[in-house]
Amino acid sequence: MLEVNIKKSGEDNNASFDMTGFKPAGMYQDMMLDGEMGSYRWEDGDTVYDDISGQGYRINGMNALETGHFALPDDAYKPGEVGGELQKKKFYELAKKLGYNRLVKTGEKDKYHRYITDLQNKNGQSFSSSLYANDIITPDRYTSDKDRNAWESKHFNSLMGIDTTQNEWGQAKIDIDNALQAGEYLDKYGSPFVKKVALNEWELREAQIESEITGVMNPYLDDQVKYKHEGMDMTGNATNVFKSSMAQGWASMSEATSGALSLIGSITGNQGWYEQGQLAALAKSNSLQRMPTFVQKWDDVEFGENALDYVTGLGGVSIPWMLGIIGSGVAGTLAVGAGATGIAAVVGGAIAITPMALVYSGEIFNNMEGDINTKDTRIALAGGIAMTVLDRLGLKGIMKPSEVLKKDGYKQLKDQYTKKKIDEIELDPKYIAASKSEQIAMKAKALRDVDAQVAKAKVGAVMDIVKGMAGHADIQVKKHLLLQEFGQGFIKGGLWEGGTEALQESTSYISSVAGSDKKFDWSEFKEIMQNAAIGGSIMGSSIGGTMSGASGYGSIKKMQSDYGTANYDASEGFFNYAENEDGETLGNATSTSGFAYPTKMTEQEFKFTPESIIKYKESGQISDLVERTDMKGNVWEPAFVDVEDINAEILKQSNASDVDLQRQVDQEVKDGEGKGRENEDGVVVGKLSLWEKTKRLPKQAFMKYGSIVSKSLKDPELSNRSKRHLSALLQTFAGTNIGMAAGVGFQKIKGRLTEGYVNETHNLREALLNTVGQKKTSGGIDSATKTFKEFVDSKRAVERNEKTVKEHKEQWGDMTSRLDQIHKRMERLTDALRDTVNNNVDDLIGPDGKKIEIGRVEDWFFKSAKLDTSKILKGKGRFISALQKDWIDPQGNKRKGLSAKAAEELYNKLVFDAKGQMELTHDDIYKNTTAAGATNKRTLNVNDNPLMKEFLHTDHFGKLENNIHDMINYAMDIKYLGRNDSKLNAMIMSVKNSMSAEGKWDSNIAAVVKNSVDTQRGRYKAIKNQKLKKVQDNITFFNTLTQLDTSMLASLPELGLVMLGAAYNKGLINVIRQGASDVVRHYATNSKQTKQYFKGQNLTDPDLKDVMSAPRIINQFDGKKHDRTKDITIEDINMNRLSFYGGQYGTSHHGVLGAVDIDSSAYETHKWKTWILESFFRMNGLKFLTDGARIARLAIANDAIFNDLEIVEGFYESGKLNSNLANDAYERLRELNIDPLKAARQFKKVNSEVTQLNQAGTKGFIATDGGKLDNKVLHEYIFKNHADLYNTLEDARISFVDNALARPTSIDRPLWYSNPHFRLLTQYQGFLSTFTSHIIPKLYKRAKKADPTIKYQAFAVAASMFALAILGQEAKDEWKFGRHSPYVDTNMKTAQRALSSSGLLGTGHRLLDYVHPIYTSSPRYNETTLDQMGRFFSHTLDEFGGPSGGTIKNSQRMASALIEGNGPMFMYYGKNFVPLIGRHMKGDKPAPQY
Repeated sequence: MLEVNIKKSGEDNNASFDMTGFKPAGMYQDMMLDGEMGSYRWEDGDTVYDDISGQGYRINGMNALETGHFALPDDAYKPGEVGGELQKKKFYELAKKLGYNRLVKTGEKDKYHRYITDLQNKNGQSFSSSLYANDIITPDRYTSDKDRNAWESKHFNSLMGIDTTQNEWGQAKIDIDNALQAGEYLDKYGSPFVKKVALNEWELREAQIESEITGVMNPYLDDQVKYKHEGMDMTGNATNVFKSSMAQGWASMSEATSGALSLIGSITGNQGWYEQGQLAALAKSNSLQRMPTFVQKWDDVEFGENALDYVTGLGGVSIPWMLGIIGSGVAGTLAVGAGATGIAAVVGGAIAITPMALVYSGEIFNNMEGDINTKDTRIALAGGIAMTVLDRLGLKGIMKPSEVLKKDGYKQLKDQYTKKKIDEIELDPKYIAASKSEQIAMKAKALRDVDAQVAKAKVGAVMDIVKGMAGHADIQVKKHLLLQEFGQGFIKGGLWEGGTEALQESTSYISSVAGSDKKFDWSEFKEIMQNAAIGGSIMGSSIGGTMSGASGYGSIKKMQSDYGTANYDASEGFFNYAENEDGETLGNATSTSGFAYPTKMTEQEFKFTPESIIKYKESGQISDLVERTDMKGNVWEPAFVDVEDINAEILKQSNASDVDLQRQVDQEVKDGEGKGRENEDGVVVGKLSLWEKTKRLPKQAFMKYGSIVSKSLKDPELSNRSKRHLSALLQTFAGTNIGMAAGVGFQKIKGRLTEGYVNETHNLREALLNTVGQKKTSGGIDSATKTFKEFVDSKRAVERNEKTVKEHKEQWGDMTSRLDQIHKRMERLTDALRDTVNNNVDDLIGPDGKKIEIGRVEDWFFKSAKLDTSKILKGKGRFISALQKDWIDPQGNKRKGLSAKAAEELYNKLVFDAKGQMELTHDDIYKNTTAAGATNKRTLNVNDNPLMKEFLHTDHFGKLENNIHDMINYAMDIKYLGRNDSKLNAMIMSVKNSMSAEGKWDSNIAAVVKNSVDTQRGRYKAIKNQKLKKVQDNITFFNTLTQLDTSMLASLPELGLVMLGAAYNKGLINVIRQGASDVVRHYATNSKQTKQYFKGQNLTDPDLKDVMSAPRIINQFDGKKHDRTKDITIEDINMNRLSFYGGQYGTSHHGVLGAVDIDSSAYETHKWKTWILESFFRMNGLKFLTDGARIARLAIANDAIFNDLEIVEGFYESGKLNSNLANDAYERLRELNIDPLKAARQFKKVNSEVTQLNQAGTKGFIATDGGKLDNKVLHEYIFKNHADLYNTLEDARISFVDNALARPTSIDRPLWYSNPHFRLLTQYQGFLSTFTSHIIPKLYKRAKKADPTIKYQAFAVAASMFALAILGQEAKDEWKFGRHSPYVDTNMKTAQRALSSSGLLGTGHRLLDYVHPIYTSSPRYNETTLDQMGRFFSHTLDEFGGPSGGTIKNSQRMASALIEGNGPMFMYYGKNFVPLIGRHMKGDKPAPQY
């Protein structure tokens, strides 16, 4: 470091620098500006400053490397870039020597208030254009067309063989390039820079003075100092070898790709492509020279010094090329399938080889010397293909394990299985009685059987071995064999990859020589071969040894899992059998002829006489039991029950009045919430202290609400009966993370049923619009509905003989058949809706003692009425007034109005209460009935009341949708909850009484269940002030449009979850291909429909087969079992699209808007808001990603579910400990809320039937996949022939989707996220909160499994999510900044941001980001306490203020800029509020104005 003496001088004795003996370094140049000469200092290669005034001048059209200096506007130190100082020096020398000394203003200033100028010589030639023309600087996106043409002309001359390096420009380029390649920088004495130990503000000033005096400055500072060039130390060496080597690998691959473009141009004779490729390759080559350096040659390796860096660099550079080979291979396999043969296999191979062959050919073409006429494209292509084949062979060789451990594992299994079989034979009485020769023969046969079964086990698990060895297999990992496995892989990998890599590089070099003017250099070739062979051997050994060892160890762990015994019972806590009052399992007896005995009995009652059982219970002597003779030859099987059957058991135990039950439950809820109760002395007892409430917070913040109290189910002292009832209560109303009985909660039943009706409504609306030729606009729908009404009236006129059939058909022409089908389906829909209510509402009894039911109303679609809540809100006063007035119905009867109090109450209930209009108004339109006196009760009767007309829905389809929601909610609430929650209260108190008798009751159970139900019904802590709620809804709507422009990129990690729990028995590639195929089909169908819509094409099929039906609602719904297959033609639909819409994924609430947790109240009150939001998420791509992920998940669901059903049926045995294989399959099915055993038995029957069809050669049932039918065939067969199993599988498939891809519903996340008062803080947190409480526990559970396949899959999913998060965040940066975010300036912050955005930390990421902030700025050296408080508040608002906090913060910045009169800053922040493109338009932050 230059030493500068300090001396004191002047009257005030101020310090100054002693400049004696120093001369300026000559970095000043005389230049002419506005006709006057002056002295100007070169700041860096593109900026000069007036030596007198200090005014800056930015040379236009170029972007030079930065030099270290104190920069405007805040005089902060700005770090330099590699070569910046040398480049500045060379530019200065060129400009001075060649006469570039005239600054010509353009009339503009940059954001640092520097004049934009063009530096010219006396002839008007531009300095920047000359630099481009001589390739000293490289064009970027800011380069003008003139300068780009200048740069390309230089390269064209070079390509044509013209030497341009002998003049001053060429020599300057050589000097700069050599310095960059050397990576070493010298000070003014010619010595290498020495790393500084520290750097403070004074030393920065000292360094600046040194630069001013000598013209030399060290731009690279200590690694511990913030101000340094990222990725390099001061000598240009990489500070992070792995990151730099990966970057170099990608850059070299990009350079080769540019060469491929040039090669294609040469082959096709396209001069433009050839030149473009050559120029791009040269530019990327120059970029590579400026990248951080690391050891890449074997001769440079010094053991103990840089050997690790050498190996790390090899790995980093290789990864992009390996990914390219793997990716192209995957693409080929995806295109034709993993098992393709014949022509398909050839096509797949070509697809797999072509991309990388072109890249390698481009690399060879780049290395060739000469021009377009001398480079041989055939040799380049042949060499590229050869290199690709060698690369694939090398990768395949090092990836293939040696299987030492696997072979030993099967040997251990065979030995143990043999011993078990021999032991069994020797204990067999037949063996003991046999002769010696017979005994030898029996053992020999057993040994042959063992050999055959073990041989089959090597291909796939064999039932006999899995069952036979469960509890007996003890397969050990032998350490010496693990070492041998690693060693063999290490040696094989090294030899294989070393050889192929040497052949690759020699092929590349020889091809570049043979195909061009390039001369063969033996020393160069020898060096290439040496580095390739050694580098390949090291990489091959590392990968081969690791892969072989890991694979061998994994195979042993897999065998231990399959053949070893699990240490727990997977069915524990799952209640799927009927029980008597004593908790004994009940079952059904079936005769050999198939007759089922009507009375359920225990297994004991099936085997023994009733009298002997009574005697046995008294004496306890087994000898007292006498076998029944009437049951001989019959079969007893347990009777299966689901959650609703258990709920019915619970309700039978309650006999208290509804009033008493409500009072008791209310008190239990208060106790559970810690509010306490008053005792006889008026003292509040049981109230939780602040500390006790605090202890509850972690669970309340992160766990599903039902999971908080599910710990009671694991209490060994709680009776099985109490657990059974508590499980049913929680599963129905407050779900946990494990299925406890077959069946889903009432909210999901309600939602799926509602969606079935709504889908059919949409289908019929689309069919009507297409039939009559109207578009999907409000006007089009109104017009189509009027036409439909006219058709129905005409049809009814025919039925009344007021019109002939001929006249009717002549009036409607070709539309007659389709309109008739639409009308029939509409009638079936409304009849089914009526039946749903009638079958589930059983508590309305008329004066005659008969059940009151909804009578059938012909053409109810037109005749029904529905109050429009939005119209009621707007006309509150008129509505309440109209309610109070008397009116005359169409029959002439006078109807009394409501009292003022009743009218006000009804208004409040309609607007605020979660109950539907059907329950609130008791409207006659819902209750037309033949029951005596049923309609005498005062009702609102909105259909006939003329005073209600202005408040009614006028859109018949919209009205029907509202009626569907209202009526289904009403029917299901009455069925499951009872009127005024009477059934729910009875169930809670029954469970409470049962558990209290054992001293195990926890009042928090009541609070959890009641609050959970309230969230599902939308009444949990509802906001009463409608103005406040409206403001909140508008804020969340605004936040959505202004902050979620890149939500698709942020949601990329969700794609990693698609493969969670997938079955790989068909191969991973085929699973991916299957999912991708169905996604394509889904969007192809949508595109076809959209195309027809815009073309105005009408659908014309007379039977309406071109319109999908909604099968789950075509007939009656009896509460739990309904036929979803009636009237469906399987050939006309896509099964996964059917499930997609049946699972509600196509709706706003459960589709894309639900996925990002946009509160439905923010858009449901206004159709235009719904349209805007759905359009917004279509334009930013989120809808396509969300829908596509769910379609893909449904596509792979059958393979996973069917595979587990087969395992359970084949390997699982009730009442004993099973293998991990069977246990895991049982658990996975249990998580899908189905009964594993019942479903497996039903599936076995289906398999048997399909096998018979296959053996008979039935068309459509001939196996093509290795002798096994495709699961799609099975699914379609079940759909047509086994409605009960199909219903079960649909529940399982939808649960399979929801267990991986978050569906933000109230029951799947912590309670406080459903509190509307916190909505501004929790906005957009739906995915993360659900992922935290519902999916992370499942992912963590899989990671702990004994089966390594499941364990590794969980880790692979997590790794994929992390990688996709990095990709998404970098893409967001590119959209917002055009580069990596300047606010994420360290590798640690980049990793933390990816981890937080991946979702793997769940909602806990907020705490991490708060403790270790990513974006918060560092404190200034002169920061005050007030400044610190401001920064703290800003940081807290960022992390916990939610999206609204960001809106407030941005608004505050805009207001500050406006007050300060800083227009550019105001516009900069204002663009944040422009939807979709605002953040992309922002550009760089303007400089502060002083």
